Amino acid sequence: MEIPEEADPGSPSESPGPGAGPASVADAVPDHALGETPGAPRIWIALDVVVLGFALFTLAQNLTWALGGSLVAACGLFVAASVVAVIALRGRWASLEAAPLPRAEEATLPAPWVAAVPIVAALGLGVAVALVRLPYPILWAAVSCLAAGGLVFALRQRPESAERPPPPSPVVAPGLRRGGLVLLAAAAVVVAILAQRSDPDDCHYLQRASAVADAPGEPLPHHQTLFGGEDPLPYPTFGMVSYHDLVGVAAWLTRSDPFVVSAWVLLPILSLLVVVSHAFLLRTLAPRPWADLLLVVVVALLLADASTHRTFANFAFIRIWQGKSILLHIATPLLFAFGARFGARGRWADLVRTAAVEIGMVGLTSTGIWIAPIVAFAGMACGVVTARARWMRVLASVPASGYAIGVGLWAVASSVRLLDYRRIVDDDVLTIIEASFGPGLPFAAWIAALALAPWLAPSRGLRVLAGASILVVFVFLANPLISRHVARYVTSGVVYWRLVWLIPSAVVVASVLGAGLSAARDRPWAGELSLALAAALFIALVPRIYVLSESNWVRLGLAASKLKPAHASLARHVIASIPEGGEVVAPPEIAWIIPALRGGRISVAPKTNLIRHTVLRQRGDAAEHERLRWSLDYAAGRAPLRGELLERLLRDHRVLVVITSLNVQDRGELERILEGHEFGGATERDGYLVWLRAPDAERDAERSGGE
Repeated sequence: MEIPEEADPGSPSESPGPGAGPASVADAVPDHALGETPGAPRIWIALDVVVLGFALFTLAQNLTWALGGSLVAACGLFVAASVVAVIALRGRWASLEAAPLPRAEEATLPAPWVAAVPIVAALGLGVAVALVRLPYPILWAAVSCLAAGGLVFALRQRPESAERPPPPSPVVAPGLRRGGLVLLAAAAVVVAILAQRSDPDDCHYLQRASAVADAPGEPLPHHQTLFGGEDPLPYPTFGMVSYHDLVGVAAWLTRSDPFVVSAWVLLPILSLLVVVSHAFLLRTLAPRPWADLLLVVVVALLLADASTHRTFANFAFIRIWQGKSILLHIATPLLFAFGARFGARGRWADLVRTAAVEIGMVGLTSTGIWIAPIVAFAGMACGVVTARARWMRVLASVPASGYAIGVGLWAVASSVRLLDYRRIVDDDVLTIIEASFGPGLPFAAWIAALALAPWLAPSRGLRVLAGASILVVFVFLANPLISRHVARYVTSGVVYWRLVWLIPSAVVVASVLGAGLSAARDRPWAGELSLALAAALFIALVPRIYVLSESNWVRLGLAASKLKPAHASLARHVIASIPEGGEVVAPPEIAWIIPALRGGRISVAPKTNLIRHTVLRQRGDAAEHERLRWSLDYAAGRAPLRGELLERLLRDHRVLVVITSLNVQDRGELERILEGHEFGGATERDGYLVWLRAPDAERDAERSGGE
């Protein structure tokens, strides 16, 4: 795989879209027609296929789900739509190019007396954040003012030349850069395959994939498949997350578990797309030599800082198979890039790509419903101001976001009765933002870098991107005056913390570390050396925990899936031991795996924070919720035996298997209760104790009928 140079001109360009202004330098460079130009870069064509293909699949799945159709019907509709799209677009579609936007290279550092003010202010803010807990209004005002000042400075700056790119690097030659990028992409894929980190969230995501793969001819579920019942979805948009059904399609066609599909089919492709999407964004907003160097730093940051569970890097290569991770590290950079390209050039193909990414974001996670329109607007505004184009183009973000906006309005209107969709944030905004970077030094370093990016990034496009995205977050979403209303009506309180995903933080911080690139135009080696030293110092000093460390629960090695072998073995043993519809009491690390395996359509009590958001609390069944939560803690050896709760579980549920840790409390009393309910003796398997209940068809049938 080679991330290529920009496309060579060769065929007539596509006509400009709405709001197109006078032709710019970039507008004079024609695009390729898809499939007609032999020299068109294959990687960018492949990117188009992925973006448009997933958008079509999302539309097909959403329509099929709404009409009560099956997975087979959704696949048929997708194939038909794809054939129509290929026939309609062939010969008329402008292929992608990775050329920078007009004036993207226009960036010089401020004069020393000007630069001193934001540098001192940002460093002072960082020191204050590291030493004391600043009141959030002070932090908010400081970051907002620094970002606004930098954005204004970037827009008013008059560079020496509007068209002169930086000189080629004598240290990192173009050929070496191309080879290095191939190695970078390959290294990212290898690291993603080798990093084994079991994540309980996979229970919630892959269980639907397993359910639809087990029954491709049945209607796509409108209920919560996690517990094997008919309870409604906790959120109305969960059924429209087409990515889970796409994993189910792959599992169905390959006759394998969704875990295996994620680890060996999707993970390499998605890891590669992380590199490609960031490369495309950087090459859109910066000249080629700088973009390639900054890309290396971006990938290094995504492999470095795991100071908290919510850090950006923890959603990258070690979790990239999850829909929310794809949204953060693939879809969001692409949406910024496509939006900026349309804002600068006004071409219809870029507007269609923008709309396609937004549709795909709806299909990745419900968070995409509110992130997509905001990123599209910010990206188009970034392109407009960078190229000094017509502001009318920004209005095109409304029709491009029409699908996401429509789904969002429907979700809000239909979710008044549902749990937590309108829950107000429980924590203060400072705590929420801090949790995405890490307390102390990591938070201080990231905040200082974000505040400096609009002033020091090496290209005008990157400065505008940093300033615009930071202001969108801090002024409109994390504003202490309106944050509770934003959580209530826009983001929902549950995922309010994801508002920081609107800032492409790895790109922004890499831009600050690359400030020396623009300061050393006449001495490129000095700029590259300063970038390398700054990145090395940041990665060495800032992270509290590194991504690939044992402290981040990561182990290195090949595995058939991202599961611990003992856990996967025991979960498969349970599935093989009891019929569908049976119920299991087990520790969380076993319970959450079972529904996500093929054939695992049995009821379990997965993990506490999932139970908290289920229909048990929606319908006010606090006693049932308490029993299930206790069963998890007791099976894991973290709680004492409560005989009355266990008796109630065994009496009211069709529990056929009980699994506990070896150090379970009150084992003698546990065995006495289980024997009274016809369980056999305990056997040790894969480091756990397993009790099996003697099956009784007549008793089970009578109990099922009574319920």
